[in-house]
Amino acid sequence: MHYEETAFSINSSPTIKLLQANVKTGQRYKLSPIDIQEIRQFYNCPATGSLLTTAMPTTTIAPSLNPSYYSSQLTINHPKFARNGGFGANYYYENLRLTVPAGEVKYIVVPNKHHTFWALAFLKEYPNSYLIATQGVKYDDRFNKYIDAYFTNNGLSNNTNCLMDKSIEWPYNEISYYCFYSVEMLYEVIFYHKPSSTLILTDLAFNYSELGEQVIRAEGYLLRFYLWLTDGYHQACVTKPYKYFFRKKIDLVKNDFDQLMSRYENFNRLIMAHGTVIPYDGYHLFKLGTYRFFMDLYNKEKQTKHKSSIIKKFGFVIIVGVSIFIISKVVRS
Repeated sequence: MHYEETAFSINSSPTIKLLQANVKTGQRYKLSPIDIQEIRQFYNCPATGSLLTTAMPTTTIAPSLNPSYYSSQLTINHPKFARNGGFGANYYYENLRLTVPAGEVKYIVVPNKHHTFWALAFLKEYPNSYLIATQGVKYDDRFNKYIDAYFTNNGLSNNTNCLMDKSIEWPYNEISYYCFYSVEMLYEVIFYHKPSSTLILTDLAFNYSELGEQVIRAEGYLLRFYLWLTDGYHQACVTKPYKYFFRKKIDLVKNDFDQLMSRYENFNRLIMAHGTVIPYDGYHLFKLGTYRFFMDLYNKEKQTKHKSSIIKKFGFVIIVGVSIFIISKVVRS
């Protein structure tokens, strides 16, 4: 396991110089053979022996891609499309791509309103794939004629404006999704990979840390400043400004969270666009992160409305009482 050669660079220049030729770095998804050998030596273990199995890919992936060891059908770490200057781009960054046997890329996904940058570049690279998007970009002229279908909670909705006429079949038996459309700032689609018990989010959770034994650095100084400013260094949690986005339609957001937590109860892995993968106990950590953040806000809003309602009722009673008193005085006089 190692950072890639340009990790933390602000201009994509190398920050790590390799002393050995023909050696690749940047694999941060599982232990390498050298890692295993060193651990065995450290603990005085035999040089050979059985290993715990990992979630290896069940499908072949295009030759230019490195397979994810967190999920059998999640394609990540594409050097051509990865952002410069951060290993965070290696997980799922701008688009989630699901592969089929023989290495053909079948789906290109626009998961929310903001993660759209590479969609058309991916489509140009893989013109026979389907481009499926959140309804949050339905009226975006940049994509409208290229998107084959939009995600809805009632299935895929074909785009009548698309230039290509394709018959679309989504692999529901393996990958389900939920449209978390109540947060209009995001219009996010959440994916669940059933064989690996993996939930995939885009902006509904961050996973960075600059404290403790494991430091998870954000990509770029601007994002690091934002996380510092908004108290964003929490596990599997959104940042403080999200309370304004959640508050706008808070009852609908509550329903979406309830649906999310019940549909995908006890999922194991959690993949986010921002931060590192959580390989185990993802449901519990998300519940302690974004879900608790929202529920604290929800309960506070309900308490505030309840207090406001009592004050209004009390004020109304006082006004009515004073009015009756004044009227009775006037009538007697």
